[in-house]
Amino acid sequence: MLKNEEFIQDFIDEAGSHVEQIESYLLELASNLNDQELVNQLFRSVHSIKGTAGFFGLDNIVRLSHSMESLFGAVRSEEVHLDDLSIDALLEANDCLGTMVKDPSNSQNIDISDYIHTLDAFFTEGSIEAMPQPAEHNPEPAIIDQDSPAPHQDDNRDHKVNHPTNAPAVSLEDSIRVSIGLLNDLMNLTSELVLGRNQLLRGLESHRKQVEGLEPILQNIDSITTQLQERVMQTRMQPLGNVFNKFPRIIRDLSRQLGKEIRLEMEGTQVELDKSIIEALADPLTHLIRNAADHGIEKPRDRENAGKSREGTIKLSAFQEGGYVSILVADDGAGIDVELLKSRILQKGLKTQEELSLMEEKEILGQIMQPGFSTASSVTDLSGRGVGMDVVRTNIEKMGGSIEIDSQAGGGTTFKLNLPMTLAIISSLIVESGGHNFALPQVNLQEMIRVKAGDRDRSIELLNGYPVLRFRNRLLPILSLSRVLGLSQDSSWESLVNHREVIRILVLKIGERRFGLIVDAIRDDEEILVKPLPRHLKDLRCYSGVTILGDGKIAMILDAEGLAAQGELKFPETDKDSEIRQDTKMAAAGEKTMLLFSCSGTETLGLELSLVSRVEEIRPDDIELVGDKEYIEFRGRNLRLIRPEEYLPISRREYERQKLYVIVPKLTGQPMGLLIGRIHDTVALPSDFNEQDIKAHGIMGTTFWNRKIVLALNLGELLQKAAPEEYGEGSLMEAKAGKEGRY
Repeated sequence: MLKNEEFIQDFIDEAGSHVEQIESYLLELASNLNDQELVNQLFRSVHSIKGTAGFFGLDNIVRLSHSMESLFGAVRSEEVHLDDLSIDALLEANDCLGTMVKDPSNSQNIDISDYIHTLDAFFTEGSIEAMPQPAEHNPEPAIIDQDSPAPHQDDNRDHKVNHPTNAPAVSLEDSIRVSIGLLNDLMNLTSELVLGRNQLLRGLESHRKQVEGLEPILQNIDSITTQLQERVMQTRMQPLGNVFNKFPRIIRDLSRQLGKEIRLEMEGTQVELDKSIIEALADPLTHLIRNAADHGIEKPRDRENAGKSREGTIKLSAFQEGGYVSILVADDGAGIDVELLKSRILQKGLKTQEELSLMEEKEILGQIMQPGFSTASSVTDLSGRGVGMDVVRTNIEKMGGSIEIDSQAGGGTTFKLNLPMTLAIISSLIVESGGHNFALPQVNLQEMIRVKAGDRDRSIELLNGYPVLRFRNRLLPILSLSRVLGLSQDSSWESLVNHREVIRILVLKIGERRFGLIVDAIRDDEEILVKPLPRHLKDLRCYSGVTILGDGKIAMILDAEGLAAQGELKFPETDKDSEIRQDTKMAAAGEKTMLLFSCSGTETLGLELSLVSRVEEIRPDDIELVGDKEYIEFRGRNLRLIRPEEYLPISRREYERQKLYVIVPKLTGQPMGLLIGRIHDTVALPSDFNEQDIKAHGIMGTTFWNRKIVLALNLGELLQKAAPEEYGEGSLMEAKAGKEGRY
């Protein structure tokens, strides 16, 4: 028994998958006890475990799985009818089965008599005798088709009925098992390859046009490395359903334990994250779910007295935002009592009354994540010990993420977790400050602003002694990177207010908060390999890691949250600030911020600013023709250009200007830029475009600016029309355009 470790590991993996399916099916069956298809699936899953366990002589697993199989068989023949009590018994037996499956060598030492006795009690004496008894060593699994969930011939009838005949068969060549260690090695090697690619492109940048044939070789290396990196990263990506699927069982158990009626809703289970992040998410999410059930959802009678339904709802949802994935844990319970929270904060001496009076509500809510903090009136088996929320925050921040809390008295509480999709390779902007280069993750970057002296639309002012940027009728708090990092000794802000040179400001986002970061220069964007901070630098909250740039130099990776904390940044602009109020007014008024420009003709076009990554200034000589397509060298890579006038019903002329511009959009799967002749302005325009006067593929409608017609671009349609090979069916652009209806 258990002589072949390779086969045993295959059994552990396969049986473990069946155990997870059984739990999922049982929870579904609990809400629809008459679903015969679920009973059939349960029967086949348990039967598969029993058959393979018998082949290895794992008698305890065979006996317990046989008892479960017998009960499912009796349900199929309508000799036994399931209820909540029998579902609970099957779930407990399945838990025991899972424990034995994880450690087959010790499965014989586990006492399963209570589980078997409980399951057998659901039969009549005659029906038990009618069931086949388990064999000591069942030889039938020796002929199991490993791609079929039903290994016995007597299950073929059900198997055929429940699976369409035209469903593609899965062969052994379609998938193989690969150890996590091997995938980790491949990921590390690919990361080093990306670093080598960056160094190669940077080192040969000045020789591209001097050495004949070098340009296509570098382009090929760049393209292949990028594709290899994406494919290897995909091997580590797993759907969030792998961790979400455990919570229906937890909610079922908690509902009974707490005497509450709770319904769990889940969305976004197909959203994918890196395996290491998925594994680290289990504990934080479990704590948040248990906390919502214990402290958030009220007792049925209390909910009725508050005018709510007896059944409370916990919603677990996930969605992708750029390079980040957001996970929401929301309940419709009592919410967090802010006044009680304040009194506990004062009792524990975490803040003074004066400090609390200056804090925004979200800052006060954030105090529940302080170590040892708890608002529970009593300690329970579930929560209330004051150890948990600080661990949740620590674990999320270790993964490069952040957590936000929103709560309304009587309306429930929402926790929002923002997590990077992967921790290995990220896109970053290389900036310079105080003579040093730093890498800023682009997921934190909203836009870049150049502030000129005398500019009325954007200026730096002092508000209560703190510098702010007045921009688009908003006030953004700002920091100087060199001052925060101690690279500058100048402590006065007067030089910024009365500046005469151009000041470069990066608008960074942390959840709903925005602030500006002043840098000396913007160098490049680069995909960087993230390395952990050395042990003696781990307490420096301004940095999240370290990397090696393409030129071989070491650069620190900036942490936006840490910079704001280190600079003691005051955020007047949260829910009550002018920025949010302005956004709310714009939304209420149906306005969008648009970048206005012209191509070679006289027409004015508009593109929503949120879709623009950056605008580059180029010369006509920079454009190279490869076949019938135009390219420019953009930060060491080839960027394909699209002339919008070739695909839209607008005039086209020859460019006579010596200065042109390229708009680099966001959310494009392949690098691509729009070649234009002139930038007019960035303005807020009504979003209710007229869709009747001008109808064309690539134009969503028209509006007016300075008494001129503005053609609002549909970026998704334009790119599909210009590059159908890149933006055809299944592309990211098309998916988003289809989801939102327009771009």
